[in-house]
Amino acid sequence: MKNLNVTNAESRWRINLISQLIHWFKYTISLNSRRVVEVKIEMVQDAGYNKLMSNKMINPEALFDSRQFGFSQIVTTEGKKTVYMSGQVGWDENQQIVGPGDLGVQMAQAIRNIETGLKAAGATLADVVLLRLYIVASEIENSGVIKDVLKEFFPGDNPPASTWLYIHSLANEDFLIEVEPVAVLS
Repeated sequence: MKNLNVTNAESRWRINLISQLIHWFKYTISLNSRRVVEVKIEMVQDAGYNKLMSNKMINPEALFDSRQFGFSQIVTTEGKKTVYMSGQVGWDENQQIVGPGDLGVQMAQAIRNIETGLKAAGATLADVVLLRLYIVASEIENSGVIKDVLKEFFPGDNPPASTWLYIHSLANEDFLIEVEPVAVLS
């Protein structure tokens, strides 16, 4: 193999990236007769990098205990696959609103929809690391039911992290809440 004199910044970046892959991949770089760099990359199967990863929920004592409200303060993840899912609402599979005017019923339906979607992606509710809740502002006084639904679907001391946003309205006037999950398979 010949030494490459790399002067182009983009080419230097590519060579640098490739050189960093040595930890995870076995690679061979060569210059063919047409002066084209050929790269052969193979994943190292026995280097211990294919281990199972995990999600860790953290609730430091220096922060308030958010688990009583159904969410963790911090979630760290290491995983093989991340699932980003569109926000889910209180619609059934026929686009019919479940629980018109009832925040708790719509929240439960949204979580059931999330559960269905995650299953299609090979995940479960246990893999959820973050929930973003978009709640119609007129429901602010009823938001206690959200905590109850979260604790029902995410029992125990390791619920996902969560952000609640009160907004003017959602895509349909019948929607009271939309829930957007992020999951990391462990």
